[in-house]
Amino acid sequence: MGPLTTSVRHTFHSLCTTAVRSMSTNVMLNPKDDAKEVVLKYLDGKDNDGPALGGGLELALATDIRVAALETKMGLVETKWAIIPGGGGTQRLPRIVGTAKAKELIYTARLIDGQEAMKIGLVNQVVPQNKNGDAAYQAALTIAREILPNGPIGVKVAKTAISKGLQVSITDGLEIEKQCYAKIVDTKDRVEGLAAFAAKRMPIYQGM
Repeated sequence: MGPLTTSVRHTFHSLCTTAVRSMSTNVMLNPKDDAKEVVLKYLDGKDNDGPALGGGLELALATDIRVAALETKMGLVETKWAIIPGGGGTQRLPRIVGTAKAKELIYTARLIDGQEAMKIGLVNQVVPQNKNGDAAYQAALTIAREILPNGPIGVKVAKTAISKGLQVSITDGLEIEKQCYAKIVDTKDRVEGLAAFAAKRMPIYQGM
């Protein structure tokens, strides 16, 4: 597993970044401190990357989008050592794969591969490993390139609406969505987006 390179981070403005390397334990434990950028995580499971075990997987769980190679091994193995996942695993995994499956994986300390991770919804995409050992990395780049042309404010606020909305009832979540929409409706980027659509051209967003 690993983060996208610094050069790629700059290329993608910080809109699409793998901030896992700079995530603090506080961020892992505190949803309100989650990174504001879109965070992609790739798990290639090759050479120095290795399997995503324990805290390594917990870091991945704290990200927005996860991509894994078929052969990648991952799991929350802490109960094997008479402890529990302490970096958010007991809270994030059930929210991602469901309570029953999360309990099964944590209680058994079982390792799964990329294919199984995709089946249970732990990762967004799974890809066959290539000869360079960076198939998941390349797939993550493809997703980042899809996100890049979109309005950075829209993407950022959408993340806020989704993340905060999941912590409350649907009624309160809809109110959060309404408030988030109100924050961006008068932005320059929204005006640019509408103008670009009318002119049938690519928008030029400034994050304002």
